[in-house]
Amino acid sequence: MTNPLVQRLADHEDLRQLVARYNFAFDERDVPAYLACWVEDGFVERRNSKPSCRGHAQLAALASDFPVNGRHVSTDLIIDLDGDVATMRHYLLYLDMGPPFDVSMFGVWNDKAVRTPDGWKFAERIFD
Repeated sequence: MTNPLVQRLADHEDLRQLVARYNFAFDERDVPAYLACWVEDGFVERRNSKPSCRGHAQLAALASDFPVNGRHVSTDLIIDLDGDVATMRHYLLYLDMGPPFDVSMFGVWNDKAVRTPDGWKFAERIFD
């Protein structure tokens, strides 16, 4: 039997890695890696813009057609675990790739992730 503290720490690290994999996959327009971060019917909404997306087909279009070429910087991750469901909040700073490296977006991600046989995946992401 796994020590509960060890499992909790492992889950926290796996969730941090999920955020990092999402960021790099999106920034590099690596659609297969981006979709690997999501459950099949995953949902994302950026409340500062539209449209929202649900499911792999719409998520793939979002990642491949995003109009800004930038880099995600996520900080101050708060993780709450409840069995196989995690809720997370963290800041996002999205920087343009080229000079003068302007801030394109700043806000807070409110995430719901679920444990799957393939590891933690996003079920929902709401950007405020």
